[in-house]
Amino acid sequence: MPIVKSKIVNVQTGESEDVYFTPEEEIIFLEKRAIAETAIFPNAQNALIKKIDSDVDEIISAVIGNRASQYEGAEREALAYKAAGYTGTVPPKVQAWATAKNQTATWAADSQIATSTGWRNAENALYAKRLLLKELARNAANSVALATVQAEWELFVSDIRSQLGV
Repeated sequence: MPIVKSKIVNVQTGESEDVYFTPEEEIIFLEKRAIAETAIFPNAQNALIKKIDSDVDEIISAVIGNRASQYEGAEREALAYKAAGYTGTVPPKVQAWATAKNQTATWAADSQIATSTGWRNAENALYAKRLLLKELARNAANSVALATVQAEWELFVSDIRSQLGV
């Protein structure tokens, strides 16, 4: 009997390996695998959906932690100060950053605005990609489609982490 070389992908890890079967053995293996995959596939979908949410939570925590109100306040103050033409009383959070960095209030406001703009852009990208890929994972027809969603998510998260320096 001829031997057939097949590439088998582990549906849980995504790793692949070469295996050798007779044609009959390959059919039996693929039938058993289809039955097993049907049983574990919903768990894999749920695990990926939870991972997407937890990755986003980890990124948010790494960037702003529990200081969201402070960052939002600094953003508001910096935007208001800039809108006022960098005149008048320097808002406290703008002044705090200027003092900490030994810079002018104008520099501090612009720095805070640039930082918050970068974060807002990343936050919007995280939100949109999270919703999209969770839905694609929910609607994945099989483990190959799910692995494609997972690979896209992993690449996206890596890029966002790199962009944010976390």
